Amino acid sequence: MEFNIVKELNGQFDPIVLIKTDEKPENALMPKAGRGGCVMSLVGQAIAKRK
Repeated sequence: MEFNIVKELNGQFDPIVLIKTDEKPENALMPKAGRGGCVMSLVGQAIAKRK
């Protein structure tokens, strides 16, 4: 899917979306159970690992 913002920014990576919800998607990334975590750290890992 092509987005206008992607064309305008001409970035190296595709855009990502963070959505707060009570439902967990099947392939969702999240902190380890029982531990808090930094959302930006998870975003960085997702970008680095192309998930």
